[in-house]
Amino acid sequence: MAKIKNKNELCRSELKNFKAIQAISGYSLFDRYNELEHIVSRKIDEEYRHFLAKPVKTGESVSWYSASWIETPRILTELDSSTRAKYEQIVNKTLSHYHSAVSALKAGGADDQSAADYLEKALKFVDGNFVYCYDNKTVLGVWGMKLRDDVREDSRVLDLSGVPIIITFNQGQGGIISAKSILYKQKDDTLTVDDIPSIEVKEGFIFTGWDTNPVNFKVVRNTEFTAQYNIIAADPPKEPVEKIAASPPTLPQPLPLTPPEEPEPPIPTPPPLPPKIEEKVEEKEEEKIEEKVEKKPKKSWWKRLLYWLLLLLLLGLIFLVIYCCLFDRCNWGICDCSRVSSRSNCNCNCNCNCNDNNNDIEHQGIKPCDTTTASGGEEGYMGSFEMGQQGGTFLFEYNTYTIPDRITIYDGGDASGNVIFRYEGGTEVVVREVVTFNESIITVVVVGLGASTGWNFVINCPDSSSQLNNSENQYISYDYHHFKHINSISSWQR
Repeated sequence: MAKIKNKNELCRSELKNFKAIQAISGYSLFDRYNELEHIVSRKIDEEYRHFLAKPVKTGESVSWYSASWIETPRILTELDSSTRAKYEQIVNKTLSHYHSAVSALKAGGADDQSAADYLEKALKFVDGNFVYCYDNKTVLGVWGMKLRDDVREDSRVLDLSGVPIIITFNQGQGGIISAKSILYKQKDDTLTVDDIPSIEVKEGFIFTGWDTNPVNFKVVRNTEFTAQYNIIAADPPKEPVEKIAASPPTLPQPLPLTPPEEPEPPIPTPPPLPPKIEEKVEEKEEEKIEEKVEKKPKKSWWKRLLYWLLLLLLLGLIFLVIYCCLFDRCNWGICDCSRVSSRSNCNCNCNCNCNDNNNDIEHQGIKPCDTTTASGGEEGYMGSFEMGQQGGTFLFEYNTYTIPDRITIYDGGDASGNVIFRYEGGTEVVVREVVTFNESIITVVVVGLGASTGWNFVINCPDSSSQLNNSENQYISYDYHHFKHINSISSWQR
């Protein structure tokens, strides 16, 4: 925005909203304003030289500047009736002076006639919507062109350049405004309850509100609100009260004498019943009581028995679920998880396929059966064994000593196959078991469950399982989905 000495921007307009833009020698009056300003300074009295605002053209918009003001500029058509009449007289007086100057210039020479042409075209369209009033003077904010008919009224001026909008509250005849009656707001501000002044209502009136509700009112232009009242109707005159002569007091009438009421004769009581009749009545009452007691239904014994059996069954199921979640009972067909440890990733889903957390154990490759493997740490072991045939049984020998370990055997060349054997604990002795397999390769995973652990195992080839009958060692015949103890081993517990 340009700055002009001793002048402030009054408003701003877009050329696309106007038509009939006046020009001289092919140039608009805005482009040749310096010549017009020179004519005004020579031919117009100083009192009226401010009437035509100074235009500054920027692209397709024009900013209009006027002398600095004390009062806030207000548009002529938005003034109240009394103020508007005052400024309309000033406008008419100013225009009369300009027209007189034009007439005088037309009677002069060629230069004067050219000056008259400038002034006449500048004043060709005078619209009250563009006349600004302040400090007892008027300024034509937009001149030398005409607003298009299809342009909305609120689009005639795009920007008032920060000039505050005046909101006036009129107290009316029925009250007195005790606070400020004039507010200064910016465009698009919204009035709140705190902005509305309070009113001291005069006697004989009732305040009913404002002619337009000011609460949440969006400020667009200068606006006035006027208080509304109802007149309280005067009370009708009171009729004079006639004096009534006092009448003598009336004495109470004597009560009639009545004879005293005679007392009612006592009701005779019936004579007592003979003893035999009383006994019969008592016997009948006892028989009725016994009949009522007999009619009450008795709970049958089988319902009570069924109730206790269902209660015991429920308690047994609760105990079984708790026990199943704490210990490995996959082979009972109840639950499939070993006791959860930090190295397991088991979910109890009753299919005995709990997967160990084997991601951190390196696979040691494929070895032939009859190979012994041992470890002295908790890093565990993972390796595969070539069984030499497709499916069958083999003898598995292992010892986990006193510190518990977990040994899992999978069908196939990795730990993603079906589990065919699982043990977790400390055996303290060598245990020999027969395991059934289906693939030509099996995979063994050992997870150490404690520090300083030790374990070893032997995967015997399938033909060595026939030597079990001649072995002196104790053994267990093992199938992952069903097993039984042939000889108990006291040191091996699941």
